[in-house]
Amino acid sequence: TGTNEKTSQSIDDKVETNINKKEKDMEEKTDSKKSENS
Repeated sequence: TGTNEKTSQSIDDKVETNINKKEKDMEEKTDSKKSENS
């Protein structure tokens, strides 16, 4: 079970990283839109 826990933990980390990346990308996109409009 120990190895299973480690694997699922790293998968969770990967998913979290992907989500953070997507959120950052979205923020950057809206930021560039804002600067374009101003």
